Amino acid sequence: MISRGKIQVLGLVALAVVLGASDVMAQPGRGGSSFFGGRSTDLSGLLQNESVGNHIELSDAQKDELTALQEESTERRNDAMNEVRDMFRSGDREEAMTFAREKFTELRSDSDAGIGDILLEHQMERLKQIALQQDIRRNPQSALEKLLDMVEATDEQKEKFAEARERITKEVAKKIAKINEQAMQQMAQESLTPSQTKEFMGYIGESLQIENQSRGGFRGGQPQQSRGGRGSDRGGSDRGGSDRGGRRPQGGDDF
Repeated sequence: MISRGKIQVLGLVALAVVLGASDVMAQPGRGGSSFFGGRSTDLSGLLQNESVGNHIELSDAQKDELTALQEESTERRNDAMNEVRDMFRSGDREEAMTFAREKFTELRSDSDAGIGDILLEHQMERLKQIALQQDIRRNPQSALEKLLDMVEATDEQKEKFAEARERITKEVAKKIAKINEQAMQQMAQESLTPSQTKEFMGYIGESLQIENQSRGGFRGGQPQQSRGGRGSDRGGSDRGGSDRGGRRPQGGDDF
């Protein structure tokens, strides 16, 4: 028989999973959860980012209203958390999870509606655009799929989009790698002597754009060997330039 203490621990762990996304209602710019439907970026959290508020030109009166809405949302969320916790303690785990999903979807919806009542139409439209931009940055595959559905793209159009995205992403990555290399050289030139700069850049060498491939093999596409093997992550693939050695150049953010 499971002890009451263990039930409470299990309940709190599961509750943390469910509520992890609800915390974004109080954290600027953080992503949300599938419990809240399609969009992952929380509008309430996004509005707490000063640059976003300045961009959409929030008035002082709007900031006061948004603060009051946030306080109300936080109180309702805390009440819901207590309800879910009590349900876990009574042993109704499945019911608690279902209730949590429905309740926090409701809270998210009510929060968005409240924000819509406070903001002007053009401010709300711009805020949603910024939220979608954040979604694309965090999870481009999912966000772009939903965006294509929003514009009612056909299957053929989606396939063409995917092909174009793959091609253009590689082209952009090469340009970013070149810009990073030039920036690195400029930083060296502005701080080091010419001889030091030459030596500095010599250690780095010409930039190489490493493409994604299956990890663990030297022939490309080979199955990944077990941890600790000669071709494994720790043993030799780092030196060969596989995932750990090649992931950062792809993003173009080398420094």
